[in-house]
Amino acid sequence: MASADPLLALRKAISSGSPISLLGADGSEVFDLKQCTDISLGPGLTFAKLAPTRFLSNDKDSIDDPAAPTYDLGTLLFSYNEKDTATGTYMRQVPEAGVSFVSFSDRKLVNDFLRGAIPADGPEGRVRPLPGAAKRAAGEAAGADAAGGAGAPPQKKQRYVPNREDQERVKRILQIVEGPQYGHIVGPGEVKLEKTGAVYHNRETVLRGERINNFESVRALIGPRLKQLRAEQQQKQPAQQSVAPVPAKPQKKKQLNPIIIISPSSTALITMHNVKQFLEEGRFTPSEDARRLAAGNLASYTAEDVVQVSHARASTSMGAPAGPETRKARYFVVDGVEALSKFGGAGKLDEAWDRVVCVMTTGQEWQFKPYKWKEPKELFHHVKGIYPQWTSDPPNDKVKSWNVSELKIDPHKRHIDKSTVADFWRQLEGWIQTNKPWLSF
Repeated sequence: MASADPLLALRKAISSGSPISLLGADGSEVFDLKQCTDISLGPGLTFAKLAPTRFLSNDKDSIDDPAAPTYDLGTLLFSYNEKDTATGTYMRQVPEAGVSFVSFSDRKLVNDFLRGAIPADGPEGRVRPLPGAAKRAAGEAAGADAAGGAGAPPQKKQRYVPNREDQERVKRILQIVEGPQYGHIVGPGEVKLEKTGAVYHNRETVLRGERINNFESVRALIGPRLKQLRAEQQQKQPAQQSVAPVPAKPQKKKQLNPIIIISPSSTALITMHNVKQFLEEGRFTPSEDARRLAAGNLASYTAEDVVQVSHARASTSMGAPAGPETRKARYFVVDGVEALSKFGGAGKLDEAWDRVVCVMTTGQEWQFKPYKWKEPKELFHHVKGIYPQWTSDPPNDKVKSWNVSELKIDPHKRHIDKSTVADFWRQLEGWIQTNKPWLSF
């Protein structure tokens, strides 16, 4: 679409949540920004990845200078996709994506503009105005939408013809009447209303009802019953005063955090070495690399048997201003029943199993032998089942009948880890609200 502006098209797609597709040289969809040549922002809105936009890349340049450099479309898209990434990590990922840098001072400004927090004409002095032809096209499109669609004939505004009777009534209302009217003074600005019988109503008498309601019959009907109830209450009152109520001790609410069990297998994709980084930061690191980094120069290193994972959840508080507030939900991760027993105490392992919401499996049944439910079908009826695997691995026929969800991790594309983890949390929290709502905090 030659007349469309790539900057406004990208801003509209992001702010409205419309799907954005990356297209390769042959027109097929790809999932790596470096491999793509074009970016589709909606039907008929396909632009080259390196298409220049009107957003100046240097705040010292003038928007009137046609030679001043601007950010290209792919650079702006990658900056928004990595808005939550640390600056150092973002700088390392830019060459891998085949785009240019958005300066440190511009990252927040660019991201706020793309999500619609800044007006469409952009921050002052940073976005070139649209050319005249593009402005006219945008104006015509807006006019067509307001008229109810293209081709709709303009509607003539009908002239208002007042009713003669209404005109006479308005004249009477606008007359200012002075002087007493049946004991009520009608001063300047008051209106003389219609006459009822022999009385002209004013602003006070017109609000009074003409019918007087008498409820003496109702009072006579319920009077004896009220008297009897008062007598019975007076007889009970001394007995109630003799026994002083004992104030109840406030009980401290016990916080029950959900528990996730992962496989103790050393070949599992998710282990106690990398689970915290994966579920909290949305970044997958191979287990052996994570163990080596944690061990450092220590001669002997053993992973913790209980790992705490925090997950930011958005919710709306009652009576709070509009907009979501972020709360931290805390989960515990263990890799066996021995660590799980720490949560139940002596002889209370069943209480700990009530808090288990998820079990990650490698598809090996020996993992379930020490569990409360040893059969996979019974186990995954009580907890949410997750089967982590590489995206390149073939389907596992054994786990298809276990009622588990696949968690597919790409071996090479780390930029899609965040969406993979977000999908995991969305599935797990939905399962908790449906099956164990008392753990939904």
